[in-house]
Amino acid sequence: MRICPQCKKEHDDTCKVCLKCGVQLSEIGTLAISGDQFLKFSKGVDMEFQKINARLNAIEKSIYIETSTSGKAKIIEAPKVAKVAEAPIPQAKKSEDKDIESTIGLVWLNRIGLLALFLGRK
Repeated sequence: MRICPQCKKEHDDTCKVCLKCGVQLSEIGTLAISGDQFLKFSKGVDMEFQKINARLNAIEKSIYIETSTSGKAKIIEAPKVAKVAEAPIPQAKKSEDKDIESTIGLVWLNRIGLLALFLGRK
């Protein structure tokens, strides 16, 4: 890690110029990380890993996947839910003889409208 001498912003080793103030970082030597900083960083990474692992386990449990210690996933069956008696769905009565109002409204007015649109375009 490199630290800019002017703005004290940390940059990784690939940066040669400070992105904030523009100072050349190549002349500045790399800053060695101390043992305490490394331990603090590794503890932070370990805590984040534990959080991610706990979330993953919760997700697997919610979709009924069980992971063993060998790393192989085993799908467990979802709990069986008792089937609820379904009420019959009322069917609409289909009348064989259509009345004149619905025939005019659904068929003839539709055709007249399409003809008017077609002739209106020209």
